[in-house]
Amino acid sequence: PWPIFELVAAWSKAQKERIYAFWKTCPDDHIRELWQNDSMQVMGSALRTTLPSAQPLANAVARASAVSLLLELDVQQWPYLTGICGRLPWVLLAATMAIALDDFTLLTPGYPLRLAQQTVQSAFIAEGSSMMEDLAAAPWPVFELLKRLVVDERARYPGLGTAVLTAEQTHMQGSNAMIPPGFVPLEQSIADQMMSTMHVAHHFLKLLGVQYILIAGSLLGAVRHMDRIPWDDDIDLCVDASNEPSLFSLILAEGSHFLGLQEPRGLSQQAKHALHYLRQQGHVLKVEAARALVFRIVPSQ
Repeated sequence: PWPIFELVAAWSKAQKERIYAFWKTCPDDHIRELWQNDSMQVMGSALRTTLPSAQPLANAVARASAVSLLLELDVQQWPYLTGICGRLPWVLLAATMAIALDDFTLLTPGYPLRLAQQTVQSAFIAEGSSMMEDLAAAPWPVFELLKRLVVDERARYPGLGTAVLTAEQTHMQGSNAMIPPGFVPLEQSIADQMMSTMHVAHHFLKLLGVQYILIAGSLLGAVRHMDRIPWDDDIDLCVDASNEPSLFSLILAEGSHFLGLQEPRGLSQQAKHALHYLRQQGHVLKVEAARALVFRIVPSQ
C-alpha cells in the first residue's frame, strides 16, 4: 500500500541535492579538491566497509586514512576553516588518529568527539538542522566514526567515572563507620619525577610562547603550603583556550613521527623547537576530553 519506489526515488533526489549542498559548504577550492581526490574517496569507502568489522582490520584502515589526511594537513589553515566541508578534515583526522593509535598514547576518543560537537554546534547555528544531512552526505562515514569513538570512550571510562554506592558503603554511624583514610604524602621519587615534569612543561610552554597560570590544587598548595600539596599527584596549569589548535598540531606532528611521516606543513620553527625539546627530555604531549579538555605532559613510556 506504500509507494516504495516513489519514496526511494524522492529520497535519492534529495540526497543528490544534499551532496551538492555539502560541496557548497567548502570554504575554498583546496578543501573541495581534497575531498574529491580519488584516494580520499577510496579511504572513505574502505572506512564505511570496515568500521563494523573486527577491530584489527578497522584500526588498520583508520591508520591508512589518518596517513592520507596527514599528508594533506596544513596546521596553519585546517583548524580555522568553516562549514561542514571545511571543518571535517580536522575532525576526521583526530578521529582516525584516535582509532589508529588505539593505545591512546597521544589522544583519547573523547577529543575528536569534542571537535565533532563543536563542528555540529557551529554548523547548526549557521545552517540549521540541514547540517545533519550535510554530515550524512559527506564522502567519509562520519556517523559510523563517531559511533566507534563513543564505544571506545565508554570502554576507556566506564560510566565516565561515576559509581553507585550501596547503603552499607555510605554508612557513617557507630563503630563500623567508613572513615576516609588520611592523606598520604607521595613517595619522594614520585614527587621528584613530578617536579621534573613541571620543569619540562615550563620550558616547553616558554619555547612555544604560551603563558600559563597555576589553578586548582596546585594553586591551593602554593598559597597554603608555599609548595605543592604533599599528597597531590599532579600539577594543574591553565593556558588560554586560543592555544588549543597549536597544541593539538604538536600532537599531530608527534603522530606523524610515530607513523613514519614528515612533520605536517605549516608547523612553525618555534613549534618544532618546542617539540624537539619535549622529545629530548623524554616527555610526550597528549590530549583527552572525557569531562574537561586536558592536555597532559607526561614521561614517555
